[in-house]
Amino acid sequence: MRIPKPVIDSQYRGEKILDFDVGEDTLVFLVESNRVFWSGGTIAHKPEIFKLPPKVNLIKKVVAGYKSFACVTGIFFLSISHLAVENNEIYFRHNFLQFQKENKDTGVQSADNSIFNGGQIIDIGGSYRNKYAIVSNR
Repeated sequence: MRIPKPVIDSQYRGEKILDFDVGEDTLVFLVESNRVFWSGGTIAHKPEIFKLPPKVNLIKKVVAGYKSFACVTGIFFLSISHLAVENNEIYFRHNFLQFQKENKDTGVQSADNSIFNGGQIIDIGGSYRNKYAIVSNR
């Protein structure tokens, strides 16, 4: 019989989990302070904080895939035609997507929605080694 092991939650104790996803050998979750934690492989019972850049925009989605994970931020601004447009930033580890930038110190890779021709990311996900993004190009 397998006995579950408790998760060490000292870094986010008392915070609500707003979003989570499970991939192959990866778990990622978002807490109410707009911080992302992940675990998998050798750190299965002690999630680590995902070291995002300071002052990152509001995270709207987290997703896990095959030994990788990502989070998507969204910030709305008014375009020239006065329509609300969302600019997305995607932060990830382990080559979840093709990256535009990489922080060598933290291992955080990133891209913006220009990799989808500027379209707004409606949803993003992955299973095993397949990843997808649903994008609106309005």
